Amino acid sequence: MSYTSSRTHPKPATHHIQPSADQQRIDAASLRILDMVSNLSHELLSPLASMTGYAETLLRVEDRLAPAERQDFLRAIVDSSARLDTLLGRLLELAYMQGVALSLHVTTVDLWALAQQALATAEQLAAQTGRPFTFRLGSDLPSSEQDAPDEAPSLDETPPFLTMGDPQQLLIILTHVLENAIKFSPDGGLIDVSLGVTPSRSQRIADEVIGSADTSLKQHGVSSAASAPAASAPAGFSIRVRDQGIGVPEDELEAIFTPFWRVDTSLTSETSGLGIGLALCRHIAEAHGGAIWAERAPDMGSIFSILLPRLE
Repeated sequence: MSYTSSRTHPKPATHHIQPSADQQRIDAASLRILDMVSNLSHELLSPLASMTGYAETLLRVEDRLAPAERQDFLRAIVDSSARLDTLLGRLLELAYMQGVALSLHVTTVDLWALAQQALATAEQLAAQTGRPFTFRLGSDLPSSEQDAPDEAPSLDETPPFLTMGDPQQLLIILTHVLENAIKFSPDGGLIDVSLGVTPSRSQRIADEVIGSADTSLKQHGVSSAASAPAASAPAGFSIRVRDQGIGVPEDELEAIFTPFWRVDTSLTSETSGLGIGLALCRHIAEAHGGAIWAERAPDMGSIFSILLPRLE
């Protein structure tokens, strides 16, 4: 005789444990570290693999290569070596700047000439992409009090944009911002560089950075005009770089200046970079008593603003 029971046995209760906010932050940080290590490995190994490949080919078949081919191989090795040197240099600078003040070789800097130099490099880089870029350098200042506000001054009439600083370090800032504008503009477009006085929108920032200019630059034996400014003297100079690219997400406008941060876009995996350039740019700007920040352009693209105090 067999018996069947109509009793049903309840299933064991399932408890879904939600990770705490702290655990979520730890997990996010861990993913960020893994992503950083992956990017770092790729960026360092890529030029190394290129150098190794070309060198091995030269060793194997050098006698069968035409002189022009050998030159191309050697040029590729030199280019990859320079790229690797730049990456390692930025890593060392980033590590150094975490705990040590940046050493500046201070002299008079013509920001207009500096912008021209950075644009010349950017134009060469843009030509290599094959994308249609147009570069424009202008001034927000009229050439004289009689000029209309929107009349762009000629090169010879451009008001002097003179400051005190390290020209090589300041060039790093402008060059990197322009490189980013090219990198994240998949369709090309206009890249506009404009020099002017401190924007009214950032007057509060100007007051803060100008007030700290003495502290930053007295270490280098430089006095700031902001200590006793003339009534007609601008608080500082601004350099604005505007592109027509994909733009920076609103919630990442500040985060992009964090070391190893890369904007999460479809272009991220297609573009090179460690995500340390903008962190380095901010460190350099602040060492000069200045600032750098990003905004989304009203229509498309990004606007990066670099603020430097007017010094003498």
